[in-house]
Amino acid sequence: MPKKATLLKNIPSDRARYISGSKNTFPQLGDTVQLDQGFTDKNGKAMVLAYKIDSAGNLEWEIEVYECELSPEI
Repeated sequence: MPKKATLLKNIPSDRARYISGSKNTFPQLGDTVQLDQGFTDKNGKAMVLAYKIDSAGNLEWEIEVYECELSPEI
């Protein structure tokens, strides 16, 4: 089962990419996201590629999230 976490902060739009569904469902504080690959930004800070998924399991948004912007895995 894919790992998930909750967003602890709103993510700036320059770190989000719309995939499908409603563009009005931009990822927000409190949303549950599915975690994918970890990486580091240009300054060496830990980040995670994550996806906001709708109730049917479809990918809506791809977001680049700093680890400190995520809750512990749920």
